[in-house]
Amino acid sequence: MLAALPDVGDLRPDMSHSSICEVPSEWHGNRVHAAAVAIAPRHYSVVRLHRGIIRGALLGRDHVVIQRTRYFDFGQQPAWHGLRQFG
Repeated sequence: MLAALPDVGDLRPDMSHSSICEVPSEWHGNRVHAAAVAIAPRHYSVVRLHRGIIRGALLGRDHVVIQRTRYFDFGQQPAWHGLRQFG
C-alpha cells in the first residue's frame, strides 16, 4: 500500500482526479467497500489505483516502488479500464 496520500487539507474541490491505494483482497466482500465502489462513478471521472511497496521504514528515506496501477475512466459507457504493471 502507498503511504503518501494527501492530507484532507490538501484536497481541493477543483481537483480532477485522485490517487487511491488498492485495498486488501478481503475488502472486496465488505458491503461498505462495495457501496463506495458503486458510487465512485458519480464522484470521480478518472480514478487511478496504485499498488506498491516501501522497501524500508515507513517514515524512512526509502521511496515507494509502484508495482502496478489500475486506471478507470467513468466518462464513457461502459467505463474504460486498464492495467499497467511495472518491472
